[in-house]
Amino acid sequence: MKKRYEYGIVQGRLVPQVGSFIQSFPADHWMTEIKIAEKAGCSAIEWIATPEFGFVNDKNPILEMTRADADYIKDTCHVKVDTLCLDEIPTLGLCAVIRNTIDRLQRLSVFGIRRIVLPLLEGASMTLPSARKNEHIIEDMCKFIVMAGRQDIKVSLETDLSCEELDTFIETLSKKTKEQVYVTLDTGNLLRLGYDPVEYTQKFAKKIDNIHIKDACLGGASVPLGHGRGQLTHPKLNAILHHTECVRLTFQTARMPENTDVETFKHNVAYVESAIEVAARPNSDGIIW
Repeated sequence: MKKRYEYGIVQGRLVPQVGSFIQSFPADHWMTEIKIAEKAGCSAIEWIATPEFGFVNDKNPILEMTRADADYIKDTCHVKVDTLCLDEIPTLGLCAVIRNTIDRLQRLSVFGIRRIVLPLLEGASMTLPSARKNEHIIEDMCKFIVMAGRQDIKVSLETDLSCEELDTFIETLSKKTKEQVYVTLDTGNLLRLGYDPVEYTQKFAKKIDNIHIKDACLGGASVPLGHGRGQLTHPKLNAILHHTECVRLTFQTARMPENTDVETFKHNVAYVESAIEVAARPNSDGIIW
């Protein structure tokens, strides 16, 4: 049976880019983006906290929002905002950010946040074994995971670790906290680093609760979906979707200068849908998956 997906974006992808940064909090356009999302058929926005508009400096608007605001966005604009990415972590450091977020978990839960993504990348990379065994980092992460769980919020890790490294790291955190720790699968990051996202989906199938769809060249920058310069082909995308249970796909793709942001979103949806159509046809054994 053909799977049905809902399509979302990482915040800022439906409004003009802020400066030279491919991903920045759209301070002047975040409400406009929500209204655009509804008209474009985008059903969810993954909210981001950045160094300029984050939790460390208390400048992110979500810190002042109420449940009534969340209900308005969901019921009037028909857009879900249930995932928060702490995108200030790679710049400001993991411990600094989660220590400034932990006291806001109850407020975030009341607003409707049900998943927090921790991007352990770049300056916050856990690649070195010493980082994964750092007592202060582990202690802060475990406290955060436990406190988030008490507010019915999942913690999902986006990392640059290999399958084996990530599996061991998650096992360590889960044993210490007695909580399930989840995985955000970012197809572009994995492809850029030379990892196989299909192997990841097979390894972490039931732990993957969030998928960022984007394409990238090996060792290079993100590239638009379906333009032939990247690695996220239809067969690879088919295999990824086949092994995961997520029903929401969140686009974090490169912008397409020749298209408007809404056109790029619709192009991305069409690219995924065409991959699903191919997958829904009988293969050489007559099997539809």
